[in-house]
This record gives sequence, C-alpha cells and structure tokens, in this order.
Amino acid sequence: RFGKKNKKSKADLKSLSGKDKRNAVLKKIGRIVITVMLIGIITCGIGVGTVVAWLAGEEAKGTFDMDEYDLESSLDFTTTIYVENDKGEYEEYERLHGMYNRIWVGVEDIPDTLENAFIAIEDKRFREHTGVDWKRTAGAFIDSFVNIYSGRQGGSTITQQLVKNLTMDNDVSAMRKVREIMRARYLEDNYSKDSILEWYLNTIPMGTGI
Repeated sequence: RFGKKNKKSKADLKSLSGKDKRNAVLKKIGRIVITVMLIGIITCGIGVGTVVAWLAGEEAKGTFDMDEYDLESSLDFTTTIYVENDKGEYEEYERLHGMYNRIWVGVEDIPDTLENAFIAIEDKRFREHTGVDWKRTAGAFIDSFVNIYSGRQGGSTITQQLVKNLTMDNDVSAMRKVREIMRARYLEDNYSKDSILEWYLNTIPMGTGI
C-alpha cells in the first residue's frame, strides 16, 4: 500500500511539473507578445509625433492671404478705358483685351443659374463643407485603384481648385495635396462662400473668344 501511494505521488509531481512548464512557456510567450505590442505602440507614437510635427511645420504654409493677389489687375483681363463726356459723366471709351476677352464680374452680378451649374458639376456639397469634401476625396482615392465611377472622379472642391489655380502649385506629391487642403480650409475660415465662388468663377478659363 505504501508503495502504491508513493508511485501515485510521483505521478502527481510529474503532472504538476508539466503544468509548471506549460505555464512558464505561456508566461514567456506573454512577455514576448507584450514586448512586441509595446514596441509597436512606441513606434506608432513616434510616427504619429513625426507626422504631427511635419503638419505643424506645413501649417505655416497653409495660410492663404487673398490680399496678396490683385486678381483683377494680375490675371491679364480686359482693361476698360473711360472718358468724361460733355455732361461730366464717365462713359466707356475702349476695351483693351488681355490674354482673354473678359472683365471681372462681382458675385451679385453672376446669374444664380451659372453658380448652381458649376456647384452641381464641380462640387455639389460646396455650401456644406469647410474647404474639403472628405467623402469625395475618399471616393477619388478608391477610384484611382478600383474603377467605381463611370467617369473620372476628381476629389478637389471648388475652394481647392481656386487655390491650385492661383498658386500654380502643380507638384504631384502628398505634400502639395496637404498644402492645398490647409490653404483651402484657411480660405473657408477667413472668407465667405460667395467670395470664394466669385474668385473661382472669375479665374477659371471660360473660352478665348475675341
């Protein structure tokens, strides 16, 4: 009897020893997993910090002062010469065409139909977004890999197009897109939708007729 009990005791000890080994292995695996996770978190933190610091540096380039652009005189539009008549009133005497035969038109004189047409075609959420239509941007990004639209889908809003047209910043890079987005948001924060639409409609090509 004593012998049998002793054998059983040795078996129990052997069994416990196996459990201890498994527990030791699991603890070791756990430490490895935690270490890898911590390394990943630290790496992601460094990456995010780098991106934030880079964006902060780019933010200075994201300001966009429209006062620096004398649009009516710098875009080579038509110059109108006025002369004073016998009644002391000024009347149009001659028009000197620039590159394009066009004159600046204030937003109050632009037909609503024309405004609505461009908004419907170019940027249907123009009145709602704050410079960037993220839904459209995501759609354009996906469409560049998977053709989900019947035609070419652009992601730039009217505000972004205005920024690009004025700065002539055509660099094909992620940094250029970030600058464009920041400038567009700056415009939206500092100027009215009507002003942005006026500038846009007066600076886009409308034909080259004489």
